[in-house]
Amino acid sequence: MKIVCLGDSITRSFGVKPSCGWLNLVNSQLDCTIINYAIAGDTTNGMLIKFHTQVLKDHPDVLFIMGGGNDLRAGAPATALQTNIVSLVYNARANGIFPIIGLTVPEDHKNLSPEFRKIPVPENIEIEREQYRNWLIEYCKALNVPTIDFYHIFDGKDLKDVYIDGLHPTTESQKLIADEFLRRFKEILN
Repeated sequence: MKIVCLGDSITRSFGVKPSCGWLNLVNSQLDCTIINYAIAGDTTNGMLIKFHTQVLKDHPDVLFIMGGGNDLRAGAPATALQTNIVSLVYNARANGIFPIIGLTVPEDHKNLSPEFRKIPVPENIEIEREQYRNWLIEYCKALNVPTIDFYHIFDGKDLKDVYIDGLHPTTESQKLIADEFLRRFKEILN
């Protein structure tokens, strides 16, 4: 089985050694090939471009898609994200690729590092993120697209201990993300 991943810094495991990234941890436990095209800072539009320029060349069995946070941080309208996700899912299915949508981890705005505090974000970003998340859940239910929901894996934990900088999970948190992916991926395959 070949899995190709599209996403942003969360899927890329920004800020930790590559060997400690959650997809590398997953790859060590699954008998498959994982190709990670995620890039820190990528948007859903960038992911759609990568689908056509890179993903199709790899002929994957599964396409894992997780993103949208950078679109929202840049002030993109929700309709743009939704259109790109719909296009990714449609194109994956049209090419015989099984799509899976990742529902990303929350951000810790209270403990953002100074470098991220400098970047202006829309005032209503939390409302936009919640609306986008709810739309993703409903869209995936309606089209029978499986999801892997990472949002609640840090419930009960102090978020300042979960992130390097308020946005990117620590090495220890990468393990929790990998465990949730493996648990849910096995359910999806059965």
